[in-house]
Amino acid sequence: MTSDIAIRRLLAADAEGYRSIRLAALADAPEAFGSDVATESASPVDAFANTLRSGYVAGAFAGERLVAIAGFRALEREKTRHRGDIWGVYVAPEARGTGVGRRLMEHVLDYARTQVLQVHLAVTASNGAAVALYEHLGFIRYGTEPRALKVNGRYLDEHLMVLQFS
Repeated sequence: MTSDIAIRRLLAADAEGYRSIRLAALADAPEAFGSDVATESASPVDAFANTLRSGYVAGAFAGERLVAIAGFRALEREKTRHRGDIWGVYVAPEARGTGVGRRLMEHVLDYARTQVLQVHLAVTASNGAAVALYEHLGFIRYGTEPRALKVNGRYLDEHLMVLQFS
C-alpha cells in the first residue's frame, strides 16, 4: 500500500476530506485525542479549512481517499520559538501496519526541521503501536502525565515525548 500513497500538505480545498477523517478519528479512537467527536462535529467545514490555512497539516492519500493525517504547530512566543508540537496524528484502520504512519510522520518532521529545533508530542501510554513508531523515529520519553485524559469514565495516562533536531 505504501507505494500507492501520496503525502502532501492539506490545503483549505481539502477541508471536507479533512473534516471527515478527523471526525472518524475522534469516533474510532477517542482515547487518542483531547478533543471529542461531539464538539468537533458541530464545527462547520469552514472551521476545518481555517485549521488547514493557519497551520501545517499533512495527509496521506490512497488514490483520492485521505487515509492518514498529522499536524505540526510551531510555538510563537519569544522563549519557546525553538519548539513545535505534533498533534492530531491518525491512521485509518485499513492503512495501519503498512508504513503509512511512518512515512507521514517523516514528511511532517522534514517540514518541522525547517521551522524549529525540537518537536514535542503527547501519546496515550496504552497506544503501544504509536509509542513504538515515535521511538523508532527518534523521540524520547521525558515524562508521563497521569490521568491526562478521561474517556468514558476511564483515566488515561499520556507519555510526553521529544525529538531534538540539533
